Amino acid sequence: MADSSYVRLQRIVYETICDPPEGYRIGEIVTGLIMTLIAVNVIMSILETEETVYELAPDLFYYFEFVSVVIFTVEYILMIWSCTVFNEYNSCFVGRIKAILRPMAIVDVLAIAPFYLNLALENNSVDLRFLRTLRLFRLIRLFRHSQLSEAFKTLLDAVKSKQRQLGMGMAIYILIVLICSSIMFIIESGVENTKFTSIPASLWWGVVTMTTIGYGDMVPESTLGKVFASIVAYLGLCSLALPVGILGAGFIKYTDLNNPKKASPQDTAQEDDISSCCNSITQQQQNQEEQQQIRHLLLTLKAIKDVIQEKYSITTTKGIIITASKQLQEEFDYDIESPPAPNLSQEN
Repeated sequence: MADSSYVRLQRIVYETICDPPEGYRIGEIVTGLIMTLIAVNVIMSILETEETVYELAPDLFYYFEFVSVVIFTVEYILMIWSCTVFNEYNSCFVGRIKAILRPMAIVDVLAIAPFYLNLALENNSVDLRFLRTLRLFRLIRLFRHSQLSEAFKTLLDAVKSKQRQLGMGMAIYILIVLICSSIMFIIESGVENTKFTSIPASLWWGVVTMTTIGYGDMVPESTLGKVFASIVAYLGLCSLALPVGILGAGFIKYTDLNNPKKASPQDTAQEDDISSCCNSITQQQQNQEEQQQIRHLLLTLKAIKDVIQEKYSITTTKGIIITASKQLQEEFDYDIESPPAPNLSQEN
């Protein structure tokens, strides 16, 4: 009994802080609060790199970081403790090691490690400012949210499904950059004080122009070079549209596969009404057909009875049945036994 309660407690803890099932309101609330805390931590880590902002309230940044790390540490410990309720990590030691080595668990450690390293090396003459940037690993933790992780997985699947087309697009882009840079080198080679001194130097201009960035550090001086640069800029727009269209098509494909269109409640109600009406009409038609068949059978039996009564002057039900059996035997030459006398309380 104690073991079952212990396992049940582990399952509740894991589903609350790590993987809440659909409809588990408490788990969804806890996950939302943790995601909000992560987002605020990322914002604070970015603002902390600005010295003027940090000097306004250094204690605020420190204590906020302290409280956040405590919460993240408790969450990490509870995750490692409760993960053994699942078959994948059911071993007490090996299962927890596997849970610790998961990519997202490593990200969790990297997110809180800078704070503890800062405490451990506080008295040493080591520049620990670079550790602040490691806190941005907390941004990756946002992908633990089910909706974000599903969207990211869909995007990766779209990229994988279109990797051949994307590779072809990249090859075309590299080829265009190489050709345009070589042509620009030829055009500008006779101009004084030109920066297009070689094809490798011109490649930088080709990349910047094809990506429509245009830093302005390398510009053609000749009229022909400027005209050709305008053409290359237009080709850059076309080359960027190619991978965007490929990725867009793949993303739409996998979005439709993973999220089939759901009928609205009104459409569902209308379909139910139509289905019930069709079933009712079908049932009525079947009942009408059965009633017509029974009516025809009764009319046929009545006609047979009238013929036998008129021809043989037989009025009893037993006599009618026996006479009909004999007539069938004589007509078709079948060995039909006379039916047993019916148990009738009174004769017609």
